[in-house]
Amino acid sequence: MDINFLRLQREAIEEKKQKERKLARGAVITMIVFSVLSLGVFAGELYMRSRLKQSEKAIMAIKTSLQELTPVQKEYIVYAQKVSLLHDIDKERQKKRKALNYFYSLIPDEYILLDAKADEDAHAVVFSIQANDVFASSSLIALVYGDTVASEGYTVVGTGLKRDEKGVYVLDGMMKY
Repeated sequence: MDINFLRLQREAIEEKKQKERKLARGAVITMIVFSVLSLGVFAGELYMRSRLKQSEKAIMAIKTSLQELTPVQKEYIVYAQKVSLLHDIDKERQKKRKALNYFYSLIPDEYILLDAKADEDAHAVVFSIQANDVFASSSLIALVYGDTVASEGYTVVGTGLKRDEKGVYVLDGMMKY
């Protein structure tokens, strides 16, 4: 038996106190982090609610101003929107027409144009051109991918070059407008 049993007991008690201090410190830090996060969420909610109220007020103001318009003004607004929409549609058609005309003028008569159509979703002229031999196909590739096409503002993307059993080459691709 040890005479200094009191000292051993004090050391054990001191170790327990240090462990409890560490746990208390961890609990305080966790509580602080949780509190900061809670405040952040609360502040974000307040901000979003204020933005929602501002948006609702703006929508109500626009609705009110539209309701106060005379029928002639309403018709004018509808007419202006239709003209704007038609202008955009016509602009797209002109771009498509210009691209098709340029493409048709680009391909010489020595090549056979198998297919050329406008793909409105891709904003491109999709084409398929036939060349009779390898030399004609290399000059066709140089022509289609040349600087003149890029200087006109078009981008050519090749999708395939095939050679059939007769030695005829077919170049598939698209010219984006």
